[in-house]
Amino acid sequence: MEVNKWKTLLESISIILLWRSFFQDAKKDGDGNIVWCKMHDLVHDLACSVAGNECSIMQVNNVLSNPNISCHLFLELSIPRNLLVHFMCLCVLDLSYANVNIGLLVSIDLPKHMSKMISLYLEINRYDGLIHMPANIGELKFLKTLPIFIVGKDIGCAIRDLQGLNLRGKLTIRNLENVVCAADAQEANLKEKRNLRMLHFSWGQDIDLNLEGNVEQMLEGLRPHLNLKRLVVKEYVGVRFPLWMSSSLLPNLVKISLINCRRCEQLLPLGQLPFLKVLMVQGMDAIKCIDNHFYGNAITQGFPSLEKLTFRDMPNLGEWSGFNRREILPRFDQLTVCRCPKLTMLPWLQSLIELRLIDSNKMLFGSVENLTSLSSLWIEGFEELRSLPDGLF
Repeated sequence: MEVNKWKTLLESISIILLWRSFFQDAKKDGDGNIVWCKMHDLVHDLACSVAGNECSIMQVNNVLSNPNISCHLFLELSIPRNLLVHFMCLCVLDLSYANVNIGLLVSIDLPKHMSKMISLYLEINRYDGLIHMPANIGELKFLKTLPIFIVGKDIGCAIRDLQGLNLRGKLTIRNLENVVCAADAQEANLKEKRNLRMLHFSWGQDIDLNLEGNVEQMLEGLRPHLNLKRLVVKEYVGVRFPLWMSSSLLPNLVKISLINCRRCEQLLPLGQLPFLKVLMVQGMDAIKCIDNHFYGNAITQGFPSLEKLTFRDMPNLGEWSGFNRREILPRFDQLTVCRCPKLTMLPWLQSLIELRLIDSNKMLFGSVENLTSLSSLWIEGFEELRSLPDGLF
């Protein structure tokens, strides 16, 4: 049986076992996929007995003394650099609960031969200590989950090495400053990865600001599949965002975070995304005004599904205008304004229930009395404020 069909079959069996109480207390992610469940002690003992050496959960010392493990290995605690050279036939490697940040000086070094494990299923949740990827990881043709990919400069570690991988779930792509040209980004073929639900794009600090145009074209080439639901863009140095971020090309987005994109001069018309529920805009120094463009001009406009909005660390944001239609933000119930010293007025927000004002301009209090649905007001960091303005309550 093909590996893809085999894994699909196992997922179906897992659901059946959950229905029959073999598994208990299942937890699901935002997409409804089972990510965690419990098993009764007696059932666990029976499963371990049947599995034998095929599946093991071990600490490192025990692994080294059990060379007969053939397929599934779940590691706990820290991992020495050369551990995985002992397991060439490994199919599943779960590092979810392992300490990949080994001490303060040593980082986990995924083995160079990992690309030979052609059916490997890799799971890593905590990867702070990961500094590079194994060469030719793109050759793991049956790899379904790759929570992080660190773009390198060496052969076999380029962004285009993602091309042949049919990934699902979450993918963080770091060190995008190492992408040489926009064509390489297109070759990553993200727009065909229909099972990805969350993408996190991140640039490092060592980037030539003179390459602004190339960075914009490169991000344009990283357009995801329309099934994507969550998007994070961090430390982007372009002046403009790609149009795919606010268009019908990504109609299913429910959460967007734009973090420290300090040179972007205008927000996209994100109000035309029909299912967007959460939006965070942070550290965008060049934004001075939020106007009607922000709400969109397509058939869908005015943020029909938005519930939570955060503006944080926006030192030059001085104006936020309303919308020329009454239907602006009909489901909007939580707004956070944090460290926005030049913003003095909020637009009329008819459905806003919770407002958080943190270390910003005290003139914002003048807008509160117009928020007729407001039931919760959080105030923090206004050092010069001695009393609440008259008419606030």
